[in-house]
Amino acid sequence: MGAWGYNAADSDSGLDWISDVTDITFWDKVKDALQGEDSRPSIVRAAALLTATLAKGFRCSLPMEYDIREIAISALNKVLDDKDWLAGWDNPQAVKASIRKDIALLEESKVRT
Repeated sequence: MGAWGYNAADSDSGLDWISDVTDITFWDKVKDALQGEDSRPSIVRAAALLTATLAKGFRCSLPMEYDIREIAISALNKVLDDKDWLAGWDNPQAVKASIRKDIALLEESKVRT
């Protein structure tokens, strides 16, 4: 076993498992949630947050076939432009701030690649 630290992802076997779980089928489901015709803003936000979280800690799990971070950023920007959906919140500005925070996480993960 190759290990270089004490954290859960500091070993070859741990990272291999993450790569197995986050295969292209997994990422295709995330991509569909971000771009699908029936994707609701709440689903887009959840898929984007999952992408940001994995991109931050486990970049090796991201798909090679497409940049899921760019897809997530684009999808979140569409949610920001959805005035009808935002109007349903008691504090649309707080929701927008939360979405912008998720976009920043995705952008940050791109810089560190």
